[in-house]
Amino acid sequence: MTAIRAAAVLVVGAILGLVIHASGLTARRGPAQATPAQLRVQLEARGHPAALGQAVPWVLLRDAQDRPVRHALPADGRPVVIWFWSCLCRCVRDCEERIVSLLERYPAERVHFFAVASNPDDSTHDIHKLRMAMGSPYVVFRDVEGATARHLGVDASASVAVLDGEGRVRYRGAIDNDLYEPTFSYIDAALEAILAGTPMKHTSAPSYGCRFPLPARAPR
Repeated sequence: MTAIRAAAVLVVGAILGLVIHASGLTARRGPAQATPAQLRVQLEARGHPAALGQAVPWVLLRDAQDRPVRHALPADGRPVVIWFWSCLCRCVRDCEERIVSLLERYPAERVHFFAVASNPDDSTHDIHKLRMAMGSPYVVFRDVEGATARHLGVDASASVAVLDGEGRVRYRGAIDNDLYEPTFSYIDAALEAILAGTPMKHTSAPSYGCRFPLPARAPR
């Protein structure tokens, strides 16, 4: 049984490595003695939340063994879109077709994209089950007690944070102006401005998603 468990861990680790590579993230565990609480302190020490225009070089996400791991965000000239996700939010499901369409308009050659489940009530099993049911073509990572959402200034699912090619926060909020009958896409406007090097007309917008049940600050 021990050998089987070890083999399973290796397989999961290999799959996670491919997934992380595909999303543009780089896992950096850092010093072995760093505890989850110390990692959260490091994250919050950089600014809480990050200001618009502030660079965010890494985020704190969970690995396949449910351990907090620092993931370096890409800063290779391509914008980064982080889609804040939750199994428990109907808005996420209602927006799925729009997100898939976004990925078709902005493929990986132009934009990095991944999702983060910041609701602490979302289990790994439930995340995988819903992703498979929806056929989501993107990666969903688990947040660490909402630390990444708070650092990026996002407090609800069905919201995005958009970073420019140098890793600076340029937009955060809803993807568009209405859940049911959108007439304007904030995320398209943000990406087009970043890709064209033109000024941003919208840097934030109220979210229509489900609020995360997060404390004001992550526990130490």
